[in-house]
Amino acid sequence: MGAVMICKNEPAETPYYIESMGVRIYSMEELAYFLYENIYLVDKKMLGQRLWDWLRTEMHNPELADRLQKGMEAGGSLQNMVLTILRSVDFYSQEELTQLTAKMKVLNTYQEQERLKLRADEYFVGGNYQAAIYEYQKILDIRQSERLGVEFYAHVWNNLGVCCCRLFLFGKAAQAFRTSWQYQKDPA
Repeated sequence: MGAVMICKNEPAETPYYIESMGVRIYSMEELAYFLYENIYLVDKKMLGQRLWDWLRTEMHNPELADRLQKGMEAGGSLQNMVLTILRSVDFYSQEELTQLTAKMKVLNTYQEQERLKLRADEYFVGGNYQAAIYEYQKILDIRQSERLGVEFYAHVWNNLGVCCCRLFLFGKAAQAFRTSWQYQKDPA
């Protein structure tokens, strides 16, 4: 069983809503936890104007909002923005932040399709099948990379098929499964 973490500040009356996951965030600690545990889902849109406004009005933290805004406007990396938020909360140890930094550096070496698949897989596991389908389609709309190989695309088509099944889109699911089978004839 994990340790109990106490929020230092009052929770927000109006939560920060993360549309892609259907998650409402009421405190800085919750925001830090979400970013740390869902690093594959984080994008610049999520850390944009809506977040800055929420930090100013609900969390009464205009300094952090200004730092994030200036960082974004200066072309700062997503990694720096996430670490700025996590360090402002003092929720994670330096070792945990170092591990997260290493994970984000590895993410930066991935091709766009690989990053999209990680995000789509997170949506899929979280039960957000519509968002997963959207991300899987984005992968398939990008010119295929020989480096990723047929197995990668077979998995994308298979996962797309499973998402369609979960949404009762059986015709689209069957087509996705057939395409996956054409890429890689794997009985599993």
